[in-house]
Amino acid sequence: MTFSKLVDLFLAHHKQNQSAQNTVVFYRTQLGQLGQHLGKKTISAIGPADVLQALAAANTGKSPTTQRHRGVAIDQLQKYATSLQLISKPWLAKVPKPTPRQRDRIPTPDETRALMRHAHAKFRLIYECLRLSGARPNEMARARIEDWQIDANGQTGVIVLQEHKTARKSGKPRQIPVGKKLGRLLRLAIGKRKTGPIFLTSRGHGWTVKNLSNQFLRLRSAAGLDPALVLYSARHEAGTNFCREHGILKASRLLGHATINTTQRYVHPDLDELKDAQDASG
Repeated sequence: MTFSKLVDLFLAHHKQNQSAQNTVVFYRTQLGQLGQHLGKKTISAIGPADVLQALAAANTGKSPTTQRHRGVAIDQLQKYATSLQLISKPWLAKVPKPTPRQRDRIPTPDETRALMRHAHAKFRLIYECLRLSGARPNEMARARIEDWQIDANGQTGVIVLQEHKTARKSGKPRQIPVGKKLGRLLRLAIGKRKTGPIFLTSRGHGWTVKNLSNQFLRLRSAAGLDPALVLYSARHEAGTNFCREHGILKASRLLGHATINTTQRYVHPDLDELKDAQDASG
């Protein structure tokens, strides 16, 4: 069996077990890159050096986060192959998994203006909704008009996503509250359409996380901004602002966290806030 055939079998296994679509896409993307180097090799003939060389080639110029994702994917694949006794032992006893880059750097107002200066209106619209809602990029990209349960006033409501990051763990749909500000932006994005993705690209297609991220990176580069700023920073910005203004419990619900332990990552008090807190406690 070749490496490519093993990947096909692995993906089919996840589909049969009703893994989230994002999970299947994740493995297909990460293993597809490795398949360019290992695809035609027989899995029993693949050795540690082959896998390490393939990882090195696929990871050239990639961020630590992407490198970690690729390491996770190949690790799960070799565990799957071992469990079926397709290979006698894993190719790598320890797969390289670099520490991912932190995503909690929040852009300043000036940085946000610089980012948006050359952005297309369609990108500005979905990015503003990310900053306002605290939704994950893949949630906003996936959200459809049919998912928005609109209140009687026609402006507010809730976006309900059955498929989301923690669906299998929580067993509950992801609910994204829609207030008046967000509702106006959603109406602007939808226009007169009745079905389909809420947000469309300038070419009229639905957004993907990859397209959103690539667009963000181009804008960041054009503006000459800190590489620590990433698309996910919009979620951290919303979470941090909500924590400051409404408390960590409400922020946890807004962000869709199961516990406030995760939400604590979004608490970024600045020096002025700490000084005020110090004075207030005296």
